[in-house]
Amino acid sequence: MASCVIPKAGVATWAGNGQQDWQYTFEQVPVCKSDILDATVSAQSVDVGTPVQLSVQYKSAFKQTLLRPRYIPSGYASYFSSDLTASVTITRSGQTTPVYTQSKSESLLMDAQSSASWTFTPQQEGTYTIRFTTDVSDCQCAGSQVQERTFTLDVARPTQPPVAVIAGTPARGDAPLSVAFSSTGSYDPDGTIASYAWTFGDSATSTASAPSHTFATPGDYTVSLVVTDNDGLQSQPATVRIEVLEPLGLLGDQTDGTIFTRWT
Repeated sequence: MASCVIPKAGVATWAGNGQQDWQYTFEQVPVCKSDILDATVSAQSVDVGTPVQLSVQYKSAFKQTLLRPRYIPSGYASYFSSDLTASVTITRSGQTTPVYTQSKSESLLMDAQSSASWTFTPQQEGTYTIRFTTDVSDCQCAGSQVQERTFTLDVARPTQPPVAVIAGTPARGDAPLSVAFSSTGSYDPDGTIASYAWTFGDSATSTASAPSHTFATPGDYTVSLVVTDNDGLQSQPATVRIEVLEPLGLLGDQTDGTIFTRWT
């Protein structure tokens, strides 16, 4: 903390092997300011829940304008230092109460530089105003000229992929088997479903929302549905198994009276 007693006496400093007296007269400065050298925000737009890195670099409100002292005796550094606070305030559009405030206070030796860093994680979508400031609160200053830098941060709700739901009726039967498929129940949590992609396991495909398909050859088929939403995100494949059986028929000569029976 800078000293609030403004000394008028000389400060003894050492140069070489001899002692010299340097006269430092501390007069109160009408207005002080701590210049912001740089301020950064790690992103201009993020999703809700994504951390944003904030940093500001600034300098002391005091600087040496005449002969620089060769040595500042112990206990006198505070007379050459300015008390200041670097802050960040974040406000969401449409609100007056800040959603985030942080600050760093320190006593900074003349001509010195310092910095402060924080992390902000937005919890709601919207547009945020980020305001960095430096404010000097030193007894050697009659007033303070607040310095500031402002940024805008856009925060969006994370886009979510759609979910595919598949059904096929009948799921089992003799070849040739005609199956009616449905995508009813498929949904997108934050948008709409824009397209459908069906594969029937026999090299046939469809882009209809509720296609029908005939399986001509007996066998087991895995039918897959992938839906795409209005943001271009795709769902995980939803699948259903279709079992196509050999059709019922006669064994041997149709005149011998033997009938093939399949138990299901």
